[in-house]
Amino acid sequence: MGVLVMGVFGCMGPDGEPGAMGAMGDPGAQGDPGPPGPPGSDAVFVGTPAGGALAGTYPNPTLAAGAVGTQAFGILPALEVNSGGDQTIASGTVTVLALPNEAYDTANLHDPAANTRLIAPVAGIYAITANVKWRASGGGSQRFVTLRKNGILSDLNTVQVAPVNSTLQFTSEVVSGQFALAAGDFVEVFVLQDSGAALNVVNACKVQMTWLAPSPF
Repeated sequence: MGVLVMGVFGCMGPDGEPGAMGAMGDPGAQGDPGPPGPPGSDAVFVGTPAGGALAGTYPNPTLAAGAVGTQAFGILPALEVNSGGDQTIASGTVTVLALPNEAYDTANLHDPAANTRLIAPVAGIYAITANVKWRASGGGSQRFVTLRKNGILSDLNTVQVAPVNSTLQFTSEVVSGQFALAAGDFVEVFVLQDSGAALNVVNACKVQMTWLAPSPF
């Protein structure tokens, strides 16, 4: 029987190219949650003085005195309109006053296409003032101005005076008040005279409407 003799090992050859990556295994099970951390503290926050536009301390600061000036206000609804030229009012007939001219209108309180109306763009308490001046006439016993809401025959506020008994002097009236209006409500100015003939209200009778505060209702 012959004898197999192992020869001397040769040098190691160079490394081969790496094989392709195997498929990713399934994710392991979720570990247990860790223990809760220690409770937090608001000691740094409570009692800290407020700054800027605030006064007092946290957590209940207040507005600082004078922090909110008029420059920080939004647009407040305000309007002034007038009657333009003289308007003729028939004797004994309650007549709505046309108000075609705007001096200012900050928030679309007035629609030239329906110029008798002063319209509340938002709910709130509004101050309304109407100044009416009648041409000279001593006839009759009354000159009447009233404010009415939404075309309803119910007067919000009324002024009624006897005419100045003169052929030279005008008769003037002012009706005003504060009224709670819903958004979209409108107010109109109505006038009445009983001189026995048509009588003019003098040109540029002024009517003003200004939002004052939110409505409590």
